[in-house]
Amino acid sequence: RDVRTAEANGVGQAVGIEGGPPKLSGAELNVLLDRHGGHGEAVKRKPHPHGVARFQFGALLESRSLEVNLRAEVLPNRSDKKRTRAEAMKDGLPAKGLMDTEEGVGLVAQRSALDKREDTTDYHACGCVITVRASLAVPFPDMRAVQEKEHGQHQDHWAAHEQKHGEEGNIFVAMLAQVDESAPAKHGVPRELPFRAKVALAGGSELVGPWRKQRVHAEDDERQLRAAAEVQADGAEDPTAAVRALHEELHEQHPHGLDCRFERFGRVVLVVDEGELDVISKVIKKVVVWNAGMMGLDPNKAEINTYQLSADERVDPHLDILTGFSVLDGQARVMVLEGLRGKEGLKQLLEVIDRDGRPNSSGFKLLYNPDIGFSQRAYADFGTLCLTQIKIRMPLEKLAAQPELYAPGGLVANDTLEANQAVKLLMELRHMARLRGLRQGS
Repeated sequence: RDVRTAEANGVGQAVGIEGGPPKLSGAELNVLLDRHGGHGEAVKRKPHPHGVARFQFGALLESRSLEVNLRAEVLPNRSDKKRTRAEAMKDGLPAKGLMDTEEGVGLVAQRSALDKREDTTDYHACGCVITVRASLAVPFPDMRAVQEKEHGQHQDHWAAHEQKHGEEGNIFVAMLAQVDESAPAKHGVPRELPFRAKVALAGGSELVGPWRKQRVHAEDDERQLRAAAEVQADGAEDPTAAVRALHEELHEQHPHGLDCRFERFGRVVLVVDEGELDVISKVIKKVVVWNAGMMGLDPNKAEINTYQLSADERVDPHLDILTGFSVLDGQARVMVLEGLRGKEGLKQLLEVIDRDGRPNSSGFKLLYNPDIGFSQRAYADFGTLCLTQIKIRMPLEKLAAQPELYAPGGLVANDTLEANQAVKLLMELRHMARLRGLRQGS
């Protein structure tokens, strides 16, 4: 059976069909839209009471034919019947006119129609799957090409709006239009005005250094460029090649945060037994030492434990600090750490995790892929420079087996529902085999 979806004004209706798509007249379509609220404001789509299938379209981006067959298992998915019934029951029924008026009889009938029984189908035992053929109309451009194009646009804009900065030296700064210091920093866009050095040569040409995030880095470039210009003026052997090599070397260096990478954050997942004390202590110490060095603090003083990140530091897309959390239950630890991709923070963190060539197992699992990035820093809101550690009173497997996590009774606050969801996500994290799964859903 082919399963198709008719979409109208944000409302999806799953239709089972055999032998082709349904043909609806205009009147029938209007009836369908009225039934699902399509002609009014966008209605909130409720979860399907039976099951859900999730597809990963990453293979489609790598397909040369722009078409790929996908297959996904159908998993049970509860609806929100119990919560809807609890919300309706929180207001009592008025005794006056309850049984002898039309309004009262309607209220009683409405309450009686609220069902809290959940329909659960054993899809696992039945082996129910859904197969779809996904097609891509046009190929997506390579992300490196998009990044290089955007980076070039930034540099062209800076070059067109630069002026000399200060009386000393040959440092130029790009004057960006309408810089609002009160506005929050955007991901991938530097708040600081970029700097670069320029040095004139004897023949009338000039050496131009790369754009830098801070003036001090541009001053270092100026000193190196001046030294190269003096070598050329002294008539050293093949001075042009030496100057050109230095110029290329400076531009190949990372531009100190002025890159335009969107998925600029990487993550490391480490699941280890409590007996791996050496690995655990090295990871916790490395986070403290690295963050202290980035913020100019002494890692051996108490200030590192009380330092709180400011609002600007939490959203700064160029601040190379390590953030994350560690959940311990007395048997194992689940540690998730994040930092800037391709920077020294994550590189040095991975160096202290000594796996001794052993593969991933139930007692030691390390998940990291430098090609997988994330657009936002997820754990900076903890606000500390130390790894946030969370201890639970029972093994995670035992906590995840509590029935109230999956079928809460009565009216439950949103914070409680989110905490219940966090336990289930930690279990998924513990059993995850590849880092790519972190990009799926929540």
